[in-house]
Amino acid sequence: MVRRTTPAPLLLGKDDIERIFRKYVFKFISNDIARVISRAHSGPSENLLCAVGLMTYTEFLGWLDRRISGIPERKYGENRECFELFLRQMGPRYRALLDGGYDVWKHFRNALVHEYAVREEIDVFLPAQQAVCGIQLDPKTGRYGLWCGRYFKDFYAAADAVYHRHTGRKAPRRPVLRPRFGHRVARSP
Repeated sequence: MVRRTTPAPLLLGKDDIERIFRKYVFKFISNDIARVISRAHSGPSENLLCAVGLMTYTEFLGWLDRRISGIPERKYGENRECFELFLRQMGPRYRALLDGGYDVWKHFRNALVHEYAVREEIDVFLPAQQAVCGIQLDPKTGRYGLWCGRYFKDFYAAADAVYHRHTGRKAPRRPVLRPRFGHRVARSP
C-alpha cells in the first residue's frame, strides 16, 4: 500500500529569501521580461512569449509566497491557488477581475501556458504602459487584453511587497522600460 504524504514546508531564512528574490525575481525574471518589452519599441517582438512568461512567473511568485509563509505544498490543485494568490496582490483591479467572475486562469494563464494560444479573442500588447490594469477590457474592441508593460509594473510592485513582507527590505529598482505608449505589436490568433 502506497501512502500519500504531504511535502514538508519549505524552510527558508531571510538570507535564503533574499538570495532567491535577488537572483531570480529581481534579476532573471525582471530583466527577461523588461528586455522583451523594451525590444518591442523598435519593432515586432515576442508578445505571446512575454505573456506566457508573465503568467508562469505570477504562479511561481504565488507558490514562493505560500512556501515562505509555511503553507504546506499540496500534490494536486495548487497551481490555480498560487496564481490567483499573487494576482490578488497585484492590486485592486486584479482582485476585482477575480471577484467579478472573470476567469483569468482559464482565458490567460491556462490557455497561454498549455496551448500557447488564447481561448477567446484576446489581444496581447507589448509596451502599452498607459493601461490602468495589465488585464482589462479594451473599450475600442470590446475584447480583453493583456497589457504586458502595465502588468509587469504591477507584478514588480507586488513582488517587492512580498519580498518586503518576508525580509523587511526593499527591492532593487525595477528595470526601466523604454517609454512609448500605445504601441500595439500584434493580435493573438
